[in-house]
Amino acid sequence: MTDEECIIEFARLRDRFDAEIPRSSQLRSSAKSPAIVGQIFAQASLPNATGLFFAAHPVDVLGQESEGQPGAFMPNLGATFFVDVIGSRVPSIGDVLVCRFVEDRWVAESSFAVITQGVNLPGCSCLGLPTTLHMTSANPSCNGGMFQSCVIVYGTTPAVYASLNLGAQCFLSTQSFIDTNNDTFQYYFYCQGNQFNLSRVYTSSIYGSPYLDLARYSWKIGSTVSGNTCSPLLLTNGQIFVGGDPTCSVTISA
Repeated sequence: MTDEECIIEFARLRDRFDAEIPRSSQLRSSAKSPAIVGQIFAQASLPNATGLFFAAHPVDVLGQESEGQPGAFMPNLGATFFVDVIGSRVPSIGDVLVCRFVEDRWVAESSFAVITQGVNLPGCSCLGLPTTLHMTSANPSCNGGMFQSCVIVYGTTPAVYASLNLGAQCFLSTQSFIDTNNDTFQYYFYCQGNQFNLSRVYTSSIYGSPYLDLARYSWKIGSTVSGNTCSPLLLTNGQIFVGGDPTCSVTISA
């Protein structure tokens, strides 16, 4: 997203704001200075000092608009802009900043960042994932009992799975389960770009030892996909593998 495109988008949002807020409201005056929300990422390498330009993705702020309800950040990975970060604190990957257009540059104050802590999976559109996740199966008996409710945590990958190339650390269920072949498995949760997948890993199975199963359930992340958000991480709108029982419903939450 270029500076010109960002300004055009802001103008569109401002016109909508003007139409919804009474002319007498003092809120009108605060909407005249272009501002967007950006999430810091490393396009090549993250700068190590403030006063420099940082790469950022524009962020949609979602969530139920009522008092006490949490907001949810949805970065647009297809767009990049550069913001001059000022202040004493050097931002980290995943930090969310309010960026204002000053003259002809985007500028943000680092002291007012929303600091995103957690796990950053390589190539994943969601940053700062919680290290502990909860998987909920609406019907544990569907598809032969393939999906059971459990806790999934991020930790060191067991040595027995080394040949599966899961990485030094990964998300695995804390419990093991038995499949229809009477083989024991753990759930493996991973991310590819804007899609999260749930699979299964086996130390020993009729298909191989060790063995990484196909993706059995998937969730897409994007501003056009309802029910799935990065922050807080919530995946309620997914689908089972081709040929699986479409009545299965699996949710992942922090």
